[in-house]
Amino acid sequence: MAKFNRILSISPADRYAVVEPGVRLDDLNEKLAEINFIYPPDPASSMAATVGGSISTNAGGLRASMYGTTKEWVLGLEVVLPNGNMMTTGGRVLKRSAGYDLTALFIGAEGTLGVITKAFVKIWPKPEATGRILAYYDTIEKVGLAIKNVKSAGITPLIAEFLDKITMDSLRKAKGMSFPETASYMLILDVASTNLSISADLERTAKILRELEPIDLSITRDPDEMARIYEARKGAYSSLLKVRKSSSQRVIIGDVVVLASELPAALKLVAGKADELGIMVALFGHISDGNIHA
Repeated sequence: MAKFNRILSISPADRYAVVEPGVRLDDLNEKLAEINFIYPPDPASSMAATVGGSISTNAGGLRASMYGTTKEWVLGLEVVLPNGNMMTTGGRVLKRSAGYDLTALFIGAEGTLGVITKAFVKIWPKPEATGRILAYYDTIEKVGLAIKNVKSAGITPLIAEFLDKITMDSLRKAKGMSFPETASYMLILDVASTNLSISADLERTAKILRELEPIDLSITRDPDEMARIYEARKGAYSSLLKVRKSSSQRVIIGDVVVLASELPAALKLVAGKADELGIMVALFGHISDGNIHA
């Protein structure tokens, strides 16, 4: 489907875009940035991931903390069925209650029910102002409690990601990133707000994170610094592959989801089992929605 890569139309007033399945997510967002809009699904592979692929896998991503997964952003689909017939589900309108939600059948079906040839997706205004907090902790329990406390305070982060020491070490070696040497875990937390409120909202969030006595905590609103950290997080998988002892060393990728309230216990369990079995397990992922990569 690589040649089905056209952005057919964009309607900011109606909050939708019509695209072909081979459009890459980064290309769509680059086009939408011209009008200060975004298509929120943002998996780490966004530079290669396509609209059709992300719909077929119901991809989440870094912004899932605030915007949810792909299923929240698909209005309708044009699909070729296994018998060769073509059907259209849903449409361009934001609300549709007539009949069955056939669009939902194809989201996450991995192409088994039909081939997507066109997608009607929701788009959304880009946040007016954003800022990033980097907090480093010495235990995995503190990382889980930190995001739990932030969400319990009624704060919904734009992005909430975590990296363990193994992942941070791989980014040091592969991408030249710098982290506190004594830190075992890193929490990346983005706040979206208005220009008038962003400073206060960042400080309110940072105050909650400081209650768990981080090794280090910093706040930035510098676009270049934020982009550098963002791309480093997206490159976690490739960095881990580059620091293997040998190219023949087997890598198994795990991707699990637990309730956000159960994250501290889940992270502790995974880390403990890895130590018990004597295997190297790198932990990182979308901590706000309980999505752990290992």
